[in-house]
Amino acid sequence: QAFGNYINGAFVVPTGATAHPLQSRNPAADSAVVFETMVSVDAVKPAVAAAAAAQPAWAVLTMAQRFAYLEKFKAQIAARADVLA
Repeated sequence: QAFGNYINGAFVVPTGATAHPLQSRNPAADSAVVFETMVSVDAVKPAVAAAAAAQPAWAVLTMAQRFAYLEKFKAQIAARADVLA
């Protein structure tokens, strides 16, 4: 299932003439596809704008606060390992 690009808190599936398939392959497992989605040049501008808007809030966080977010992200990945594998 292709989710698209995660931009500003939501998955956005690229469409139109500039949308292209993207596959990530596992080189240790006979190049099995581990991730597949669509990418688009048109998605770059909103993705960069969302990242720029989020950066000031991230910049003021302490290392411990950033680490806590990463630990939460790690837990969410582990909780969905069966779907992500």
